[in-house]
Amino acid sequence: MVITTRTAVSDIERRHDELADWLQRRAAHSIKDQNHLDEGSIAQTYWHYGYLMATKDVLALLGNASTPRH
Repeated sequence: MVITTRTAVSDIERRHDELADWLQRRAAHSIKDQNHLDEGSIAQTYWHYGYLMATKDVLALLGNASTPRH
């Protein structure tokens, strides 16, 4: 199976929608509170770690955009 850029974008959009839905159902307050902006907080550490993992996943997905998957 070959992953195209269109497929990669579609995968990212689907995951975005799933995460937004999960947050709305389980932690809607986090959208308003923005605790990850509190310098040095645990929330900020977890936010940065989550963002790091997301960028890693996106880079891997885009790196495979023209490479067959096995």
